[in-house]
Formats: sequence, structure tokens, C-alpha cells
Amino acid sequence: MTAKKKERNRIALVIGANRGLGFETCRQLAQLGLTVILSARDLTKGEVAAKQLIERGLDIILENVLFRMLSEV
Repeated sequence: MTAKKKERNRIALVIGANRGLGFETCRQLAQLGLTVILSARDLTKGEVAAKQLIERGLDIILENVLFRMLSEV
């Protein structure tokens, strides 16, 4: 699925996005014209994934997110 028309002001946050379903979700949402915030616990792996998508001309932003168990809060 690709869309030629860029969706304006549409942003998606995808967690666990450095591989598998998260990576594919980023790819498809960006192809639809959304700006995608790619989040990964491992910054290095997230950078590699973001670079792969950016090299394909997709609008990707990398964010490193700290996850905590609710029981620890």
C-alpha cells in the first residue's frame, strides 16, 4: 500500500520499531505519508532501523524511550 498524497499533520508513534512487526508498521505508515516516530529501547538498533527507512526516502524520526514496569513506578 502506497499513497502519493502526503497526509498533513499526521504523526504515528511506533514502539519496538527496530525490527519485525514494528519495523514493518513504520515502513507502511511512512509510505502512506505519515511522519513516523520510531522508538526502540536499544538506541543503536533503532538508529540502524531508522537509517534503513530514511534511505528509502521515508519520513522517520528516531526516539530512544525508557520503559518501566508499572509495578516499579
